[in-house]
Amino acid sequence: MISPLTKLGIVAGAGAMPLQIAHACDRSRRAYHIIAVDEFADPMAASIPHTRVPISKIGASIAALKRNECKDVVFAGKLERPNGVNIKLRPDWGGLVFLVRYFGVLRRHDDGIHRAIADMFARHGLHVVSPLDVMPELAAKEGSLTHIKPSDVAKASFQTALKLAKQHGATKAGQAVVVHNGAVIAREGRAGTDAMLAALERLSDPARSLSRR
Repeated sequence: MISPLTKLGIVAGAGAMPLQIAHACDRSRRAYHIIAVDEFADPMAASIPHTRVPISKIGASIAALKRNECKDVVFAGKLERPNGVNIKLRPDWGGLVFLVRYFGVLRRHDDGIHRAIADMFARHGLHVVSPLDVMPELAAKEGSLTHIKPSDVAKASFQTALKLAKQHGATKAGQAVVVHNGAVIAREGRAGTDAMLAALERLSDPARSLSRR
């Protein structure tokens, strides 16, 4: 559990979720400050407490969070690895320390990178929390979310897909799988979920009728 009185730092990537969490803080009168990752976060009004920081300036991000007296930190929105092309890697001192300390992790899966960033933030007295800890209503409700209910066969395939996804998640290579006729036909890897789904475009139309998680 986290205290609603603790000031929240929101590390914002692309998408609507960062501001959704900020608005939830406004409703609950919880203080917050946004670290808007410059390459991804949408423009923000001056009335929103925020600091824009490039993705590789980890030291500047930590300094801004501590300067604004944030204790808990949540990551929200989509981020991508610097690739040297459209996302440049120009680290500050904090970024260099991160690269040296976690160099081996950076060559692996995204989950390991997220854990490494959380570990570095913790070393500076910042507590990384889940978006669901801050805004539980982000979670999907149990049951069918559509008017059409799944058949018994579909329900069985969901259970199989969930089991296979958990098995893949245990490998730390990724969290998502695509399942067709009870078999995994795609696994999330270092490139991420979008790349996994894009690879399915090579499949024929009949194989696109599938269960996935």
